[in-house]
Amino acid sequence: MKTADLLKKNKIRTALIVDDGYDTSPRLTDLGATNADWATFFDDLTDVDVETLQRAYSAFDPDSDTDYSKDETFLRITWSIRDQLSPEAVEHIFSDYQSSQEAMGSVLRQAEKRLKSFGLKVTTAGRDFARAAERADLILIDLYLGSQHSSDDMEQSIQGLRSAIEAQRKSPPAIILMSSHPNVVAKRGKFRDEARVFASGFRAIRKADIDKEGRVDQMLFELAQHRQDSLKLTSFLETWREGIQRAMDATSHDIRRLDLEDIAQLQNLLLDDEQALRGSYMLDLVDRLLLHDIEADKPTIASAKKLNTMDSDEHPPNTITETKDNLQLIQKTLYIHPSRRDLDSPDGYPVAFGDIIALRDGAKAPPGSIFAGARTSVFAVMTPACDLLRDPPSAKRVLLIEGECKPVDAVAYSPPMPGDADPRTIVLLHGKSKVGVAWKTKRLATLTKTVMENLIAKDGVFVAGRLRSEYALELQQAMLSGVGRVGNMAPMPSNYPIVATVYYPDNERNFVPLNIKLNGMCVIGRASDKKVVRIGFDSIQRHDFADALRSVVNNVNGRSRDRIRQCLSPECINALFTEGFACDIGKASSKHVPCKPRLGSETQQIGTIVYASDADAKIQDPGQRQSAGLIFEVMENR
Repeated sequence: MKTADLLKKNKIRTALIVDDGYDTSPRLTDLGATNADWATFFDDLTDVDVETLQRAYSAFDPDSDTDYSKDETFLRITWSIRDQLSPEAVEHIFSDYQSSQEAMGSVLRQAEKRLKSFGLKVTTAGRDFARAAERADLILIDLYLGSQHSSDDMEQSIQGLRSAIEAQRKSPPAIILMSSHPNVVAKRGKFRDEARVFASGFRAIRKADIDKEGRVDQMLFELAQHRQDSLKLTSFLETWREGIQRAMDATSHDIRRLDLEDIAQLQNLLLDDEQALRGSYMLDLVDRLLLHDIEADKPTIASAKKLNTMDSDEHPPNTITETKDNLQLIQKTLYIHPSRRDLDSPDGYPVAFGDIIALRDGAKAPPGSIFAGARTSVFAVMTPACDLLRDPPSAKRVLLIEGECKPVDAVAYSPPMPGDADPRTIVLLHGKSKVGVAWKTKRLATLTKTVMENLIAKDGVFVAGRLRSEYALELQQAMLSGVGRVGNMAPMPSNYPIVATVYYPDNERNFVPLNIKLNGMCVIGRASDKKVVRIGFDSIQRHDFADALRSVVNNVNGRSRDRIRQCLSPECINALFTEGFACDIGKASSKHVPCKPRLGSETQQIGTIVYASDADAKIQDPGQRQSAGLIFEVMENR
């Protein structure tokens, strides 16, 4: 389907271009003028100029101590009557701004023409664009709404767009961020986050690329193609936010039915016997009531059900790959926040059920402790919480299970599989680094309360995290029984930002780098109970990559030329920058593997992948070098 038809089908009919180039008058910050510049301006004013200014702005008095260089009203009026003032004066203060506006105007006219060519009704606005944005299906907005490209100029763009989106929360406009500044790609992640938009409805482009064939077309096609799914995701989030408020109100209504006498009864008839603290119990109670009320919210459930109807036939492109970190999301689902431990009872053991005890990086293992000979291990508390709380606690010893810390880089990482012999915790925040933990269900230890207190008091020993109860129970069951397990929410696939240097073999079999490095994502999940790895690249680079490849295709070794020409096909470019390609990352890190994206119904080899090592060193055989196709030397970008 043509882009224009796809836009119309998905109800993207109107476009608004927002740029300070459309402002009818400058602001003081646009001039970038110093006190010396303004002094020269006032010195160049003739008597006639002064009289003209006084007629237009009665408050103007050249003999007063007023600093008119900081007066926005004076500037606006001076600009409006600039043709009536002597050229020597106005040219000095306005010439740079006027030149900038003229150059900007040329780019903006190209943008208008480009958008109109797709059948869009185009309107324009300067910095005051809030009302105009309420009627737009697509907004093309400048990164810096101000000629100085300052942080305030960027903030004005972000805040203005956020206000516009707030007015259309569940059906916000699609966004294309543009800038003449070269850092538009680097800034897009911050802009996306602070403007509160999903990347699926957001793109970024350099102004110099707007008039290049295919650039805007590709962006509009992608935004339109995935528009409905992006709106479903946006609607779900906004409905959930509203549902949270409704659930908070419902939970607050229930909690207000409890009062001081109920708290006293709770203390006397339960907590005293359990030797538990009121604050901890009440927080647990509120958490569970709130979750129940969210689950009871019908609009939230209905909106979540709509996510089941997302179209998965066309894989969406990879976007803003450098900001993704699913391991952080997984970590939050597995562990309570450390601040929650501040509500622990001071009596009993200094640890609770699910606590993971670790040795700090670089610390020496206390002599004779559980860490002696096991510096890279951690230990999880498996004794039920109620047995650890009382004073004296009913548990004479605390039961610990040992876990071995594993790296979580893309090569080592593997998602949990149903047939795993031992349980694994995908991620643990160990100080400033992330590790995985392989639990050894037969490696158990028990410590008395005194020994545990002394161990925790050591500077090198700390509680790295506390597993949420369902995950601690899963681990406890795996320890106690060799059959059955607690079913929990499976962790989402893990993302690893990557950067790839891309080479081609020349006629002398040398590997020559393209003049572009590709940012992308290595995604690790599972299929058919096996680890599956996919690598794809950031869609914002697709055209630059194709241009770089076209410029060297005649210099490629003849044995690789057909593969590289195949790589320039629209199907292959689309595959590289959307769903990507499968990769045996273990073999790619030890030697090299073929790069075979799916083109149509078949996979075709276009090149070779080397992961986390030097491609030139890994591929030595002359025959393999000359027929390698494109060589992707992939490194993790953390």
